[in-house]
Amino acid sequence: MRYGPGVVRDHLSLDWALDDPAGKGVEAVRPIRDEIKARVRALIAEIDAQTGG
Repeated sequence: MRYGPGVVRDHLSLDWALDDPAGKGVEAVRPIRDEIKARVRALIAEIDAQTGG
């Protein structure tokens, strides 16, 4: 059951537009990996700021 855009019960759902790494070489995948890492770190920082963590 959906409760609103991007929210399912107590979980936030984010849709990050990222290139699909399938079938790409290591050199092409590294920037995708780095982008995911940066977004996750930013999300954690945002959650910490909101919760006082």
